[in-house]
Amino acid sequence: MLENVSINKKLPAVMIFFALISMIVAGVVSYINIKVNVEDIIKNNMLSLLQSRKSSLTNYFSSLEDEMLFHGQSPLVRDALEKFSQSFDDIPNNRERYLKNIYIRDNPFSSGQRDHFLSPDDGSVYSEKHQYYHPIFLNLVRSNTYYDMFLVDTDGHLVYTVKKDEDYATNLIHGPWKDSSLSKLFSKINNERKPGEVYYSDIDFYEPNNNMPSSFIGIPVFDRNVNYMGALIFQLPIEPINKIMQVTAGMGATGESYLVGSDFLMRSDSRFLEHNNILKTRVDTVPSRDGLQGSSGKGLFTDYRGRRVYSAYAPISFKGVEWVMIAEVDQDEVFQPVSEMSQIFLFTNLIVFVFVVFSGYLLGVSISNPIRTMTSTMLRLAKNDLSTNVYISKREDEIGQMAKALVVFKNNAEKREELKSQLEHLANHDNLTGLATRDFAMKKLEVITQASKEKGNYVSVVFVDLDNFKKVNDSFGHQTGDRLLCDVAKTLTESVRQTDVVARIGGDEFLLLLANMPDYNAIKLLVDEVMSSVRVTLSHSDKFSFVSLSVGVSIFPNDDNSINGLVAKADKAMYRAKSNGKNHYCFWNEQDDIDE
Repeated sequence: MLENVSINKKLPAVMIFFALISMIVAGVVSYINIKVNVEDIIKNNMLSLLQSRKSSLTNYFSSLEDEMLFHGQSPLVRDALEKFSQSFDDIPNNRERYLKNIYIRDNPFSSGQRDHFLSPDDGSVYSEKHQYYHPIFLNLVRSNTYYDMFLVDTDGHLVYTVKKDEDYATNLIHGPWKDSSLSKLFSKINNERKPGEVYYSDIDFYEPNNNMPSSFIGIPVFDRNVNYMGALIFQLPIEPINKIMQVTAGMGATGESYLVGSDFLMRSDSRFLEHNNILKTRVDTVPSRDGLQGSSGKGLFTDYRGRRVYSAYAPISFKGVEWVMIAEVDQDEVFQPVSEMSQIFLFTNLIVFVFVVFSGYLLGVSISNPIRTMTSTMLRLAKNDLSTNVYISKREDEIGQMAKALVVFKNNAEKREELKSQLEHLANHDNLTGLATRDFAMKKLEVITQASKEKGNYVSVVFVDLDNFKKVNDSFGHQTGDRLLCDVAKTLTESVRQTDVVARIGGDEFLLLLANMPDYNAIKLLVDEVMSSVRVTLSHSDKFSFVSLSVGVSIFPNDDNSINGLVAKADKAMYRAKSNGKNHYCFWNEQDDIDE
């Protein structure tokens, strides 16, 4: 019979079966783990790339701010603004038309190269100053990748520009482009006039410059006596920001990073759109909305093109201008290697499956139900389920020996649990009365008060002390005193509800924890019943007639919110009961703390 056949002949079949199951489970788990790991890696990669772009952009703006602080305090800029303002005011008649004629209309250079023109031969002081300062400022603009430089006097006159576009010599306060971002930036500088403060305007279309997307950065200029002279403003091109945001390293074939403004329009060009999309492409997506709310995050979202992408996003700001920076890559690109790997994995598993089935057929013998029974029993015993029955087999092979061993394991576990219960009872209960100990009662009080907070009812702590108990021990001996304590403990336990806790916390001191009390009247009635019951117990013997009990009561949450505070206040109320003649109870009040 198979029952008496050695297990080493049946085990190969079992190994084949579980090998197949393990192979399938391992394959599925591996695929899921790889997918999850790939997702985590790509999310973290997007986050790292985002932080890199954010750091680069922050450094760019920080360098701009440092340069503005330097140039704003430069004696050269200060003197130039002063000289241009004075010579601008000295021009007779229509200054704007005059300057535009000689520096724009009659400029010998083409429109894109007007900044090459140093000065006309008109003999004016303005042209003399222009010939002196223009090469310096032209070199400054070119060397720092600014698009243009503006000097504006206190009245809003644009007294100097490098590029000589159509905004040159106009007035920024009431001129033709008074609503432009340049005019708004100057108005803010002109109104606040904060020394050492750098101002910045968000990227916007600038009409005098062929509606080119631009931003402006400026600073107020003061003379040596800290008198306000006007403003120095630079027009910033979009290329530096695009250069930072369009770095393709680590972005794969479909990844990109870009900026989005508070109006949900792009502030940098997408690497995938041929036309310029700054201030044209709307990005009303979850990352945009969350980022503009000040949140950072990463995850799988739908982008502005309707594609599913893994995105990382974070808010970024400069001088009050709020943007959100987003780095993302297409989901399809991320999981292309995983799809290829799954196909290879499926083909490999098919070969292994054929091999395992063939090997199982050759090995032949399968194992029957006892192994499953033993496995199930061992699992239940491992979970400390001692109610399970152990099948005792009469077999003489290894399965029979396993069954006998399991019987021993179960018996040992039952003895261990019995001993554990005894030790726990000894640790939490008084040896004499069998009541709960002080430590156990305090733990129960913590649980009871927490439950009371959720249900909105009261918990009462009742401190009970036997008056004149020492006289019992002195007069009748400790054995009599111990019997009296046991009788009182029994009476206290029978007087309260099953949900309440009775503890012995000292020689003749007891603590009652009354849970789920609806109101003061219910507490008072229960305390009255406890005192009456104990008095009856004490009256059964004339020799205990001098023994009475003093009781103090505190109530949660009205008297205190802490368990130690509740016990201490019940104790104080008990001492007030003793001081007032004993043999009655007192509820705690604030006078107990004053009298202490």
